[in-house]
Amino acid sequence: DYTKAIEINPNYDNAYNLRASVYDLLEEYDKEIADYTKVIKLNPNDEFAYRDRGKAYLAIKEYEKAIADYTKAIEIKYDYDEPYFKRGNAYQSLEKYDLAINDYNKAIEFNPYELKYYFYCGKCYEDIKEYEKAIDKYDKIIELEPDYYEPYLKRGNAYQALKEYEKAIADFNKVIKIDSYSLDKAYYHRGQCYEALGETEKAQSDFDKADELGYDGLNYNNYTDF
Repeated sequence: DYTKAIEINPNYDNAYNLRASVYDLLEEYDKEIADYTKVIKLNPNDEFAYRDRGKAYLAIKEYEKAIADYTKAIEIKYDYDEPYFKRGNAYQSLEKYDLAINDYNKAIEFNPYELKYYFYCGKCYEDIKEYEKAIDKYDKIIELEPDYYEPYLKRGNAYQALKEYEKAIADFNKVIKIDSYSLDKAYYHRGQCYEALGETEKAQSDFDKADELGYDGLNYNNYTDF
């Protein structure tokens, strides 16, 4: 019992760490933050306590506090990808896209095989309408994981925004071939591309198929796989 261990020895920092991890699972973030704050008081150079308290602040949307904690974790140990990624999440939530992009690229530098870093960076580029740079990120994911549907879907959207409809259609075709989860989105956006190209019969067929599959037009930029 971690609480009992703390009662016996109030300076036992690992007990606070372990109890905080339980509070995290229970989504009791205020208690989690209090425990990590105690760890930091006992051990001011514990980068993991700053990192994990930052994660709790992210969960309650205290983005500036999260940024401060991730910044401190980076100051203590700069060559580690996760604090850059999480700080990027906070900057992205505050719509500070340039700062988010810098952090995502730094995370990629330290761990170039983590797909979600490219996804979130690509989304930031889309948000500031730098679609070519977004495409570069999605290209990298496809290079690393060629049979995964989502980068094709996202790259197709970027090509569509650039009015490169044939390239967008090719990507949506790939999604339709390899995925079942996002078929409705792929058919709908392919239909939009056909419509833009004046191929009205193909467009209507795709819109009908998307409707049949339950397409609701909701935003799907949150990456549920991560």
